[in-house]
Amino acid sequence: MSADIFLKIDDIQGESKAEGHENEIQVESWSWAANQLGTSSVGGGSGSGRVTMSELTITKVMDKSSPVLYKMCCLGTHIQQVLLTARKAGGEQMPYLKVTLQDAMITNVTSNGSSGGSLPMETISITYKRVAFAYIPQSNKGEPEPEVIGGYDLEAEKEWTGS
Repeated sequence: MSADIFLKIDDIQGESKAEGHENEIQVESWSWAANQLGTSSVGGGSGSGRVTMSELTITKVMDKSSPVLYKMCCLGTHIQQVLLTARKAGGEQMPYLKVTLQDAMITNVTSNGSSGGSLPMETISITYKRVAFAYIPQSNKGEPEPEVIGGYDLEAEKEWTGS
């Protein structure tokens, strides 16, 4: 399945022309992880520790947002909200995934280029205090069903749903 992925960071302008995502940053790929350090013992129960979250890391083509993201990384600029949206390509293009980050900061900008004719690529890493992960299932008719949401507030160490 092919997907279109977009990133919206406060009022930073990207170069997307896609309807509903105009001027957002087009994303080629992304990764993110949550890790729970659990324990278990013979004859005993299992325990959980404190969750650790990786940064949200995206890969994108260099565009007009690039110098701004670089500057924000260098200055440690606070970001109110980041929204990553993925939708199935073609057809009606309904979103199936939304990842919302709040109280965020860009922690890494890596640029890669070559003389092979392709545009330079960038990897951007973003840390955050709150994250909500929403999946929007679609019915057999292609209509959206209620969102399934999981999220966490790292500072408060409790569930957070993005509101």
